[in-house]
Amino acid sequence: MKRTAVILAAALLMTACASGNDTQAADVSAKDISEAAVTSAHVITVPVTETKLTEKKPETEPETSRPESKREPAEKTKVFDARSSYDYIYTAVWAYPDKDQNDYVRIEQQIRDDVMTCAFWDMLMALEENSLGYLKNLNSSSYGSELRLKPREHEKGDGLLISIGRTEDGTEVFVIHGEKNDEGTLCLLPTEKYSAQWFDELCSIAAGRSLKDQAVQVPEGDCGLMDTEIAVIFRNTNFAWGVYDNGTFIDREGYIYKFDFAGGDDYGVEIPSEDELIAALEKVREKTEPYGRVNKDTLDRMIRLGTLISKDAEVKTSPIYSNDAGQGTFYIVTDRLIMLATSGDSNRYLDDKTALRLIGAIANQDLQIQNIDDAVPQ
Repeated sequence: MKRTAVILAAALLMTACASGNDTQAADVSAKDISEAAVTSAHVITVPVTETKLTEKKPETEPETSRPESKREPAEKTKVFDARSSYDYIYTAVWAYPDKDQNDYVRIEQQIRDDVMTCAFWDMLMALEENSLGYLKNLNSSSYGSELRLKPREHEKGDGLLISIGRTEDGTEVFVIHGEKNDEGTLCLLPTEKYSAQWFDELCSIAAGRSLKDQAVQVPEGDCGLMDTEIAVIFRNTNFAWGVYDNGTFIDREGYIYKFDFAGGDDYGVEIPSEDELIAALEKVREKTEPYGRVNKDTLDRMIRLGTLISKDAEVKTSPIYSNDAGQGTFYIVTDRLIMLATSGDSNRYLDDKTALRLIGAIANQDLQIQNIDDAVPQ
């Protein structure tokens, strides 16, 4: 039977800090997703604005040329007057060179992916401990990324604009535009983890940088992948009113399958543990026909990038939670089964730059499902 195309980004229900607050999820009609049947309850759509810059951005300096900080943090300054990441509306800005290298394209995009907002929030909380106070005579940096914060519940001028700058002695700092007094503009000192480069890369992901971008360095050769055909898993579970366990998964050829281990059954039903999940999905794959396919080259890049995720990466927990919302979890299978993000009753994400890039790739719809007639050989 002919089935319509569907956008895989709709399956990323687990963007990691999502809560039970209905205003956080974007509801998209069937028309908005090309009249496709979506297997997840949440759909993320992100409008993008691109503007050509006529002024050439300075060439990025090699990391070795950046002077070490010569300054010590001042007395802590309270900057972000909010309870959690959800109290702000976030917009990421990223500038990158076009093909002729004479102009830069500036992408500005509101961040609707809760993993990204949580990652930025954790960064801001860490930076707030490193206030340098209010400084004057700041110079621009080679990074063109910016983050804009607007309070959700009340007006406060134009909100805050965060960018990278330099002090007179060459120290690289985060500049908090919108926080000024007679002494200058508030500056925060980068930390070992939250550097200017980290900020630039996260802004590029949140603003819509594609996983297919050839500038993204991907490991080659034998990456030591697990002996399985399962590549990506989106799993939904709920135990509030019976046992529910279903979702979708993608094999290494890019074919997409649905699974349903429990659909509201009594609490006595057994479902696969995380350790048993891959083997259980292999059995589903043997007995089930796929309903679509993603671009295999893009998927392969995604899996290879996944091998760079540190085994020591910390799982961050968001203070936002829900009751009886169930749990949506996003896994990638590389040399091991890796939980990238999960949301619902509890909300967690893997605090790793590569993991965030992969989550951003899904949220930005890098993987798109083809028409089943094109996906499955006749």
